[in-house]
Parts: sequence; structure tokens; C-alpha cells
Amino acid sequence: MDTINSWICDECGDAIESPSKGLLVWDNGERKSNFRIVHKGQCDVDNSQATAELSEVTGPDGQVRLLAFLSYGPLMGPGSIPVRVADLDEWVDVFRRLQTPHYEEARILYKRPEVKEALDDANELFPYEPDTMRRLLDEYREER
Repeated sequence: MDTINSWICDECGDAIESPSKGLLVWDNGERKSNFRIVHKGQCDVDNSQATAELSEVTGPDGQVRLLAFLSYGPLMGPGSIPVRVADLDEWVDVFRRLQTPHYEEARILYKRPEVKEALDDANELFPYEPDTMRRLLDEYREER
């Protein structure tokens, strides 16, 4: 299994090279929004109140924490809380960035016309499978 240890900071655009050096931050209204991955300290410009160190939201334990934004699970009772995110697509994007190998680097390629064309007839899973993203990165590495 591939381990994810590097992310692109949404504030400065530089690499975050270790989970202990980054934060997941979000706006902490009733429905959470504006999820961002930033360097701890220097790039958390608004000193966000709603934060988690990247080490807390990666790996299996991180999946548990992130999924609690959507549901507390069957022990708490189905429907015991409403979905706590404002934009499900935004949340899925940050979940993939934190949990899916190669997504953080490959997501930049999805904006390119030739990549969009190559994936035009793909189903909803194929573009986000780690093997697909690895192949895209290998194919377009020289062009980046």
C-alpha cells in the first residue's frame, strides 16, 4: 500500500513534506466548508479554529475522523446528525487528497485538455484509481 507523505499547500503552493508539518483547516460553521491543506504555522494565516494535523486525518484512523463529518455511524443511530459538510464534492476532493495515493499530484493534471479528453469516456471510478493516476503521472511527467 502506498503511503501519502507529501501535499501541496493551498496557501503558498509549496510542498508539505511531512504530516506533522501540515494542517487540514476548515470553516467551522454548522456545515463545515472551505477545507484547505496548509503548512502548520506560517500558512495558517487566519489561525483557524477548526484544524487537524495531517497525521490525524491520514491513514485508517484519519479515515474514521474524516467520515465522521458525514455520519457518526450506526452506534450513534442512523440519521442522528445531519451531514456536516456544506459541499460534498469539496469534501470528497480533500478526502482523496489525504487518503488516495497519487491523487494529490495527479489532480493538477485533470485540468489539462488532453487529460480531460483521454478520460472522456471513463466511468466515475477509473480516473481516481491509484493505478490510473500513476499511469497519468508517468505519461505526462515530462510535460509538466
